[in-house]
Amino acid sequence: MINSKRIHYKEIDGLRALAVLAVMFFHLNDSILPGGFSGVDIFFVVSGYVVSKSLAERKFIDGYNYFVDFYSRRIIRIIPALLVMLVVVSIFTTLFIPSSWLSSATDNTGLAAFAGLSNIALVLSNDGYFSPRIEYNPFAHTWSLGVEEQFYLFFPVVFLLWIVWRKKTGVKGTIAWWILPILTIASLYTSYWLGLNKPDWGYYLIPSRFWELAAGAMLYQYHTEKRFIPTSNFNATWQLWIGFSFILAGLWWSDRQHFPFPWALLSVTGTLLFINSVIDQGQGKSICKQLFNNPIAVYLGKISYSLYLWHWPIYSLMRWTIGLETIAQQLLALTLTMLFSMTSYHLIEKGIQRSASKLSISSLYQSIRGTNCNCFDVPRNK
Repeated sequence: MINSKRIHYKEIDGLRALAVLAVMFFHLNDSILPGGFSGVDIFFVVSGYVVSKSLAERKFIDGYNYFVDFYSRRIIRIIPALLVMLVVVSIFTTLFIPSSWLSSATDNTGLAAFAGLSNIALVLSNDGYFSPRIEYNPFAHTWSLGVEEQFYLFFPVVFLLWIVWRKKTGVKGTIAWWILPILTIASLYTSYWLGLNKPDWGYYLIPSRFWELAAGAMLYQYHTEKRFIPTSNFNATWQLWIGFSFILAGLWWSDRQHFPFPWALLSVTGTLLFINSVIDQGQGKSICKQLFNNPIAVYLGKISYSLYLWHWPIYSLMRWTIGLETIAQQLLALTLTMLFSMTSYHLIEKGIQRSASKLSISSLYQSIRGTNCNCFDVPRNK
C-alpha cells in the first residue's frame, strides 16, 4: 500500500533525467535517438501524477485557499526560471538573429511564451514541430510549457470535484470518479482525429495532449484506493522492466508522422507502469530501479526543468552563429546547457522556492491559527 507519509520518489527523478536527456540528444542530432521527442510525453504523465499527489496531500481551509495555494506554488515553480530564460534569450536573439523568413515566427513565439501561449503561436505560424525552420526558433520548445500551463487552468477544478465528492454515493460520487476518464477518452479521440486532419494542431494543442497528463492524474486516483499497486516484489519488478521497455521503444521507434496518436501510447503506457512499480517503497530494488535512483540520475532529474529550458535556445543560437554540426560544437552545446541549467536551478529555482516557502508557511500558520472550519476530507501529509 502507499505510505501515509509524504514520500519523494527518487526513481521518478531518474525517469525525468531519462526524459530530458532523450529530448536533448534528439534536438542535438535526431539520428542519435530518433524518437527522443517522446521524452516530453514522459514529462506530461509524470506531471499529471505528481501534481495530483501534491494537491491531494495538502489540507485546505476552503475552495479559495485550495486555488490560491495551487496557483501560487505552480507560479513559483515554473515562472521565475522561465522568465529569466525568456529575457536572456530575447536579448541574445535581438543581438544575433537577423530578420528573415527563417526567423519570421521567432518574435511572435517569444512574446506568446510570456503568456503561456507559444503552442498556439506555432500553430498560427504553420511551424510544425519537425519542420526545418523550427530549429532556428529559440523559443519553440516552450510549446510544451504552454500545454502544461493551459492544463493547470482547468484541471484543479476537475480534481477538486474528486477530492470533495470521491467518498460520496450516487450522482456526485459517479461524477467524481468518471469526469476525468470521460475527458481523457474525449482527448484521446481528439488526438486521433487531429492527427489525421490537422497534424500540427494535434501535436501542439491541449485538447489532443490532455489525455497524457490526465493519465498520470488517474493513476494517482486509483492509488488512493489501493488499486493497481504491486503486491509483491515480483509484480513490481516485471512492471518496472516492461514499463522501461515501452519507454525505450517509444524513444527509439516513435513515428513523427503519427504523433501523439498512436505512438505516444508507448511512452505514456511505459511511464504509467514505471510509476506504478516504484510507488511502494516496501518492495525490493531491481537493477533497473537502482539505475534510476543513483545520485547522478536523481540530480539530473532535479534540474530537468532547467535543462529543458536552456538546451533548446542554446542549440538554436549556436545554429545561427558558430554552427552545431561538429562533435566539438555539440560538446560545447551540452557543456553550456549544463552550466546555464545548474545556475538556473540553484540560484533561481531553489532560491525563490526557499524564500517563498518561508513566506507561505508563515502566512498559512497565521491563517489557520485564527480560523475554525471544516477542511476538505483529505489526509494532511504535506
